[in-house]
Amino acid sequence: MEQTSISSELTQRQKSCAEKKDRIYGIVGDTDVASLIKAMKKDLDELLNRYNQGELKWNQASNVFKKLEQHYSVAQESLRHAKERFTRAELNWSEQVARTSFQTEEEVLNASLTEPEMKELESEVDKFKRKKQQLEVARENCLKELGDRNVTSEQFQQTVTNFDESKKKLEELGTERGGALARLGELEHRVKRCEELEAAKKQLKVALDRLAKLDHVFRGKAFVEYIAEEQLVQVSRLASERLHHLTRGRYAIEVDSSGGFIIRDDANGGVRRPVSTLSGGETFLTSLALALSLSASIQLKGEHPLEFFFLDEGFGTLDQELLEIVISALEKLHTDNLSVGVISHVPELRDRLPRKLIVTRAEAGGKGSLVGLESM
Repeated sequence: MEQTSISSELTQRQKSCAEKKDRIYGIVGDTDVASLIKAMKKDLDELLNRYNQGELKWNQASNVFKKLEQHYSVAQESLRHAKERFTRAELNWSEQVARTSFQTEEEVLNASLTEPEMKELESEVDKFKRKKQQLEVARENCLKELGDRNVTSEQFQQTVTNFDESKKKLEELGTERGGALARLGELEHRVKRCEELEAAKKQLKVALDRLAKLDHVFRGKAFVEYIAEEQLVQVSRLASERLHHLTRGRYAIEVDSSGGFIIRDDANGGVRRPVSTLSGGETFLTSLALALSLSASIQLKGEHPLEFFFLDEGFGTLDQELLEIVISALEKLHTDNLSVGVISHVPELRDRLPRKLIVTRAEAGGKGSLVGLESM
């Protein structure tokens, strides 16, 4: 029995499944079920999204509707108050018109003032009020000044006349003051200009004094003597350096207060002594140093430099050591832009010269003097 029941239930269920399968096949046909499910899910998601958006818009519309309801309520209340104010204004207008001579609204509008006219009238009213207040204050002050005294009309009028005359006099004095200030400014400008000219005059006077002194100097011999003294000092310095070298640091040349030469003996503690105390060889070295220095000074400062310098004898008074020093100095000097010619009979000196002009004395009854060039 139970088996029969189960078999019957199974048959029914199989039949039901077959029917459902036929229905599904009739709906989907040969399409893949998974693809259908995926498409259905996509459609379902789109529906849900549209539902959510619709719900959001509905909420927004509900909020807007609530605000509009609030605004409507406020507008209704404002309208009610406006109607009440309008009613009161009409009543007030009627009462005000009844108190005037105006009959219609057009007459009131025609008689009304524009905004600029009202402002002008208000300004005049304010001025009047301020003037009135000032006059009241002035009246109070006048009453305090008068006390128990009385002033007649004649006295008041005289006071007004005196006040007008004083005011006119004050204006005249103000004009005179302006003119005086203008004149004062002009005088101050002139004083400043005078001070500037005075300062320039002092500067010009200083320059004039200097020019006068220079004119005095150039007219006399003071300037020439000054330049000569400076030149002598420069030559003595150069000569002192040469003499110091020629004498191996023993002697130096200085210029005394009278413009003469003196010898400083550095080997003897710097004792100064006259040139006349020198020996013949020392005198020659001193003269040579001065001559060379003077020649160098002229060569450097002149427009046409000297390129040749002659020394005539004097070498015979030198000992062998000094002669060697002099010859070495002349050889070094010859390397500059200066040629040195030496006239001498000293054999040691003649042997050191690279070029020589030999002068042969004339013989009695024979030829005259002969000159020949000899080179090393």
